[in-house]
Amino acid sequence: MDFYGTTKYIISDNIPDYQPAQLQTDADEDRLAARIAAEYGDGKYRISDWTDTLSDAERDELDEMLCRTVEEYYCDFAVIITDGSDFLGEDETLADFAEAFYDNSGYGVGADRDGTMLIADSELGAYGIYTEGSMTELLTEEAASTACDAFDAALLDRGLYGAVEAYIGAISLEVEKLMSAQTREAAGGPVIKYTEPFVAYHDYDAPRVVDGADLFTDAEEGALAGRIAEMGEKWGSDFVIVTVNDTGSLSHMEYADDFYDYNGYGLGPDYDGMLLLICTNPEHRGWWISTFAECFDRFGERDIDGLGSAIKPYLSDGDYFRAAEAYLDGVENVFGQSTA
Repeated sequence: MDFYGTTKYIISDNIPDYQPAQLQTDADEDRLAARIAAEYGDGKYRISDWTDTLSDAERDELDEMLCRTVEEYYCDFAVIITDGSDFLGEDETLADFAEAFYDNSGYGVGADRDGTMLIADSELGAYGIYTEGSMTELLTEEAASTACDAFDAALLDRGLYGAVEAYIGAISLEVEKLMSAQTREAAGGPVIKYTEPFVAYHDYDAPRVVDGADLFTDAEEGALAGRIAEMGEKWGSDFVIVTVNDTGSLSHMEYADDFYDYNGYGLGPDYDGMLLLICTNPEHRGWWISTFAECFDRFGERDIDGLGSAIKPYLSDGDYFRAAEAYLDGVENVFGQSTA
């Protein structure tokens, strides 16, 4: 666990089962416990505004943003806005309160409860980021400071809603950069390019066969690249084959999607194309097909399942070149059927 904050200050109990150094009265504890229950209701919001500054609609929109970020990075992202006056004690810090709130609110993804939480106090002007699980090792003090600065800079001009929105964008950007620079490089596969701020781009010279796991001979790689080039000219979509030893903490889908986005793939204004990922790690072995723009519309679930059925026997036999050929055969078959 780490805590990066601008100000350390004293906070007392407001969460059941948390024992601070100096307790408030039972009445105060009951009142604050009721406040938490009212805030969360039957669901678990990832944003809590104890200042009642946000409207219900704004809170729901921000909660949806946070939930999407959780799904994208497979770690938790939460925000709590406090007002200081209800829980000032004598011997505690903002970090103490943040840890207790995170634990007792049920936040965290996976066995180690990976995640981050911004806590900001409107009365004292103090704020900081609490981390748990793998995010404690991943998130640096510099990255946390950047995300907090984004919140602070937007607060005056855009209000609380705009400040939280700016923070969500900044913290996800910092996590993306760190995952790209550390986790993915350590995976042994190709390093994904990153631009800040990220803008989709075309790189027509980027290799369409990226054999990070060294599964193809030079001749096989050349044959696949040549066929993909012909298919791109014929069908007007991009086709990419990527092999890796591992995808780190990312799922096959996340790695495939990000690799396509961050390496300049895609043809036309909507970046049409698709990518086959093959991962060889014995504990994380598998494949994934990501589709984009027109290819997303063209390839339904049945088509993807059909491609999977075509390549699985060859993958099981370790004949990766034939698997890639079978994949391209199936892709061309779908294109041919849909344009007939």
